[in-house]
Amino acid sequence: MRVKRNWLAWTIVSLLVVTCCALTLWLVVRHDQRLSIGEELVYDDFGFRVRSVREAHEVGPTDARIAAGSGSTFEIVRFEVENHARRVDYDMSNHHAVLEDSIGHTYTVDEDATRALARETHAIESPAKIRAGDFTSSDLVFRVPDAATTLRLRVKWNSEPMAGLDIAVFGDRTIVLQR
Repeated sequence: MRVKRNWLAWTIVSLLVVTCCALTLWLVVRHDQRLSIGEELVYDDFGFRVRSVREAHEVGPTDARIAAGSGSTFEIVRFEVENHARRVDYDMSNHHAVLEDSIGHTYTVDEDATRALARETHAIESPAKIRAGDFTSSDLVFRVPDAATTLRLRVKWNSEPMAGLDIAVFGDRTIVLQR
């Protein structure tokens, strides 16, 4: 009976030590990042950067303009994805960009306005995959209320468990846009 209690005590102590070590490691690794326009947000071998931001009330070719609407503005974000890997392609379907404001509202890409802007500027569509060592840049259009302040761009993984794990382990990482 004494051996069984001794084993149980050592198991509990070992679990406590492992838990304390894991928490300490988590506190050392995890840190929030607030980057500025032009700075690169790096995930492993893949980098994400906002090159520029501009506002517009309408986008699209002259014969098919799309308006942001009353009380809204289009935020046009030049977004760049770079593959720093030497051998591995990056699948663009792994992530999407969202804007967040100071009170936590999330704004997704306005697909219709983004396509209209691409027709206006004769932009080439981004590839589905980025070859090793290559990058791509595109304009993303977000419809944002005029009252929204302190906009931040977040690279969000398409897998919800992965997105939650990313924030929990690596911290809250966003690019601050001027507004």
